[in-house]
Amino acid sequence: MQTTTREKLASLSIAVFALALAFAPPAPAAPAPISLDPTFGASGVVRTGVIPNFHEAGGLVVAREGGVLVASQGTSRAGDGALARYRSDGALDLSFGGGAGYVPLPAIGKVNAMKADAAGNALLLSKRTVVTRVAPTGLDASFGNLGSVRLTQLDPRFANLSFWDLAVQSDGGIVVSGLQFGAPRLVAIRLLPNGALDRTFGDEGLVSLGFGQGGVGAAYRVELRADGDIVLGGFVHGAPAIACLLSNGMPDPRFSGDGRLRAPLGLRGYLTALAVGADGRILAAGAGSRPQGREIFLLRLGPTGRLDRHFGSAAAPGARRLLASPEAILPVRGLLFLLTRGRGPNLRAYGPSGQPDGWLGRVPGVPRYRWFGTFGAVWEGKLLLAWTPKHVAGAGTIELERLVVR
Repeated sequence: MQTTTREKLASLSIAVFALALAFAPPAPAAPAPISLDPTFGASGVVRTGVIPNFHEAGGLVVAREGGVLVASQGTSRAGDGALARYRSDGALDLSFGGGAGYVPLPAIGKVNAMKADAAGNALLLSKRTVVTRVAPTGLDASFGNLGSVRLTQLDPRFANLSFWDLAVQSDGGIVVSGLQFGAPRLVAIRLLPNGALDRTFGDEGLVSLGFGQGGVGAAYRVELRADGDIVLGGFVHGAPAIACLLSNGMPDPRFSGDGRLRAPLGLRGYLTALAVGADGRILAAGAGSRPQGREIFLLRLGPTGRLDRHFGSAAAPGARRLLASPEAILPVRGLLFLLTRGRGPNLRAYGPSGQPDGWLGRVPGVPRYRWFGTFGAVWEGKLLLAWTPKHVAGAGTIELERLVVR
């Protein structure tokens, strides 16, 4: 069969187009969706190793008026630590600590949680029993006893309590959550801005929210809603549990009928991370198990406790050996980053629907594995991580990394 003129022209056009593609310059690669921020420190990284007693990162919080606070916990239960403040470019803020950029924390021991109040003070929970307020010039002597309150000494009922987290209310009040040894209860107390126990909160200063008979329970996390109501997260009877309280400590009847929600989706395990959106929706993450194995799970609930069944995931790389626990949920630009501690990547990324985004977790140049003192926060729309790369007796370092998310 003879080839027509039209067919010859078509073949020639295809050949010319292919030749042009072969010699055309490659299209520029799309920027990675997450990368180290070159405007922060040295190419996105700040290393602090000259501050006395900076043994291991113990907390990270963004101050409400700007800047970021990083705590170092002591080298032992009663060891000294320090609190440093950084500017947005990663440099130490020399207006903090009388020109040093940091303040010492005598005998702070292990830091369990840290938050900031509206005045720029840091509130630290340490040794599971002590709350300390640190002003820009040092310990705030107007708070408690020369800056600290030992919670178990406020009331005889608190002798068998252990505390895990705290939240600072808009009026300066402090809600501290924890557990009652041997009881299936989520526990919370409230301190007044001066450190005294607020006896108008709950039952003479104590909320001990029961979930039935037997077993044990704990409120590992506490967060606040925009209206001041309180969200507690933890476990009871070996299952994840969430409770919502009114600002006065009473259970919120709008949430799950009686303020309590246990074992969503039939999960076994515990909640260790909470985040509350401006719309009142609750993000909860934890570690648990289902028939297919041990998992990291991420859930979203509406303001009334209704589970959003169109959201969420359970991602378990090496499920049978998964030993990681979520520590923080960090929303950035519509994505969710889950900071975990333990075996495996410490930064897991999820899309807006709660499904894992493996690409974000494998970006070249972004370190993934942390072994000591890992903390995270969202700072100026970017992701900030603090961790301790290596233990050196008496001379540990803290590394900060700020990441741009596109």
